[in-house]
Amino acid sequence: MTQRPAQSDWKREIRQREDASLDQLRADLERGGLAGSRPSERPQEPERSFAIAVLQLLDGTLLGMLSCDESVGLTTIGRGRDAIVKVHDPYVSRIHATIHWDPAGGTHVLTDRSAQNGTYVNGRRILAPTRVLDGARIRLGTTELLYLRRTD
Repeated sequence: MTQRPAQSDWKREIRQREDASLDQLRADLERGGLAGSRPSERPQEPERSFAIAVLQLLDGTLLGMLSCDESVGLTTIGRGRDAIVKVHDPYVSRIHATIHWDPAGGTHVLTDRSAQNGTYVNGRRILAPTRVLDGARIRLGTTELLYLRRTD
């Protein structure tokens, strides 16, 4: 008949194995990885946050929300019925400007559509597509808009 180890000996052996496993895990982490681990078949995408931008009048009136997703395409700004963001100002063209998301730059890009009264960002008339940063002031005709980014 074989003799069973005393319970304290059994617990001591388990504790020693656990300590050895923890020591191995610490050593692997210090080397920068886990022993025997394989890279996943496809890289995991970083968790995406929901981001939008808003165009509002200086008094806080919301005129439009802009997606930070390139698949949305161009958003038109003007006083015409075909404009997505409507600005009620007789000095604003029917389609005064467009804005779209540039994922490479991580910003919206504003383009003047040859409007007679021009499009201004932070007091400067834009003649080419211009990146718009958080807090920028955009002037179309006599209307000044505030561009604000929101991230959840």
